[in-house]
Amino acid sequence: MRIPTGHRATPRAVVDRTRRPDLTIVLGCLLTAFAIVAIPLLGVPVVWLLLSGVVVGLAPGALVALMPGSVPPAQLAAALGLFYAAFYLGMAAMQPLAGLLRDITGSPAAPLFFAAATMVLTVVALGAFRWIERRRSTSPRP
Repeated sequence: MRIPTGHRATPRAVVDRTRRPDLTIVLGCLLTAFAIVAIPLLGVPVVWLLLSGVVVGLAPGALVALMPGSVPPAQLAAALGLFYAAFYLGMAAMQPLAGLLRDITGSPAAPLFFAAATMVLTVVALGAFRWIERRRSTSPRP
């Protein structure tokens, strides 16, 4: 189901207007993690579920847009292929893992906490990406 939001409210417009993709990624991931954790903890889960559905869209486009600036143009297609392969394999693997956590803990909230943790780990991965990028740009080239 698509909800018409107009161009000004799209995640791409947020990144384009602010010119701060890292901030958009971090805020999108952390707000999503908060909303997911709030579902079992703060009551009125439909509100938090809707909020998570709105803010989860902030990060993915900005994450994919990091790729062209980090690999040579000749390797971009292969890099995007690896990115999406890892992304979808991760999606496939994480769902059974979340179910296993539910079975082990006996808590129906465990998969939600796991999902929130993966959103926070995305922020950590962005930090690692930027750290590697800085090291690569300051190291002498052979």
